[in-house]
Amino acid sequence: MSEEKEAEIIFIRKNHGDHEEGHHGGAWKIAFADFMTAMMAFFLVMWIINSTSKETKAAIVQYFNPVQLVDSNPAHKGLRDPKDGGQGKSEKPTAATQKEHSGAAPESDKDAPQREAALLFDPITTLDEIAGPGNTKEGQTEQAPPIFGDPFDRSGRGVGYVEPHVEESGSPDKASETERAEERAKPASSTPPTSAKTMTRQQRQAAATAAADEKAKAEEKAKAEAAQLAATRAAVDRIAKAESANAQPGPHVEVTETAEGLLISLTDDANFSMFAIGSVKPKPQLVRIVGQIAGVLAKQPGEVELRGHTDARSYKSKVYDNWRLSADRANMAYYMLLRGGLAEKRVVKIAGYADRNLKAQKEPLAAVNRRIEILVRKGGA
Repeated sequence: MSEEKEAEIIFIRKNHGDHEEGHHGGAWKIAFADFMTAMMAFFLVMWIINSTSKETKAAIVQYFNPVQLVDSNPAHKGLRDPKDGGQGKSEKPTAATQKEHSGAAPESDKDAPQREAALLFDPITTLDEIAGPGNTKEGQTEQAPPIFGDPFDRSGRGVGYVEPHVEESGSPDKASETERAEERAKPASSTPPTSAKTMTRQQRQAAATAAADEKAKAEEKAKAEAAQLAATRAAVDRIAKAESANAQPGPHVEVTETAEGLLISLTDDANFSMFAIGSVKPKPQLVRIVGQIAGVLAKQPGEVELRGHTDARSYKSKVYDNWRLSADRANMAYYMLLRGGLAEKRVVKIAGYADRNLKAQKEPLAAVNRRIEILVRKGGA
């Protein structure tokens, strides 16, 4: 009997579902990557903020919000700027002097850049707020051009600029001088020929006459300049005496004649500082007296030069050192003169000398070394 083959068992699996499982896509990976990138950026920003100094943060805020400088300008002593370094009657002068010369920054120094920029953004308005409205037309022979805006903006210097007076070649004065010179030369060419002795005598007489005329003109000019300087000095001396007679402390005013012209020096006193500590903000007394000096200078000719000086104490803050402080204080004095009525084109130079030209060489830290000098040069302008 033959062996029977075992039958193969076949398993058939049937799926009775209505649909197959869907295929998973990769869109969620893009969303997850964006989320992780945002989280990394967030933590990076938090780390940078935590490691950045306050000075850098203030600079960043000032860069992205420069309009804030203008907004804080009219509120010097309001709620927005309660610590403005103002000095009341109860403040001791000795303590203020020591604090000013300590070389350290004021307590509210973190706001110093904004305050100084606000002061220099519109100097005339700032001076009016400090000492009241000025008189820009008193004694002013020529109208000064508009001066509002940033004093350091070179693009606006052309506004209201007046070209200096230049005499034309055909003007009556020069024409008359040319005619006189030709008349002097005519006898030598148009007269009949004479002897050599006669020609020499005529030339000597003409040269002597011309030299005498020039000498007389020079003497008259020197006398006129001396009279003008004397009148200016007398007027400034009267202002200085009236200021010294005032019970309220103020700057010390000194007037001297130098080889360059009349030098008006305004200096600090042991009990009075012309400017706020480490700042270009002037005291009302200084604004008032400089305005009076401007009224005097507006009536007299002569180019004007401004110089700023500090003492030998080393000073360094976030905004100023001795060089910049002396230069910006001289620049602020320039706006005081304009506010008082001096024509803008009269000022030909503004310079800061820091401590390189001390008035009291033996006392480099003395108050007299901190000064503003106004030089009225000889000669009409």
